[in-house]
Amino acid sequence: IQLRGAVVGQEYTATAKIVNKSDSTIELGDVSSELNAWADTSTTGRRAYAQFPIDNISIEPSSFSVEKDQGHEITIKFTPTHKGQINGKIRIKYNKTEIWLQMFGLVREENKDETRK
Repeated sequence: IQLRGAVVGQEYTATAKIVNKSDSTIELGDVSSELNAWADTSTTGRRAYAQFPIDNISIEPSSFSVEKDQGHEITIKFTPTHKGQINGKIRIKYNKTEIWLQMFGLVREENKDETRK
């Protein structure tokens, strides 16, 4: 899942579709995340990065069924608190295994200059 257009202080929403290519309905659940922001904490432009876990994330639904040859979307929402890079994964448990969805991208600061020329 690539983040596009994420801005500090603004809620960001992403979706991912899980498609069932098995021979029967599957049950998925216990959805969780392991996401970190590698935030640019410098004020001088000299790369001073710090790692922050992203705790304000919601993933819905947290459990669901997907019928054979069908798909189901999950929605991921969070509000970035720092500019910089985000890396991590979304985990979905399935039977006795797990599915991992990679999530990555950049968060920028809001452009406060309203008078672009």
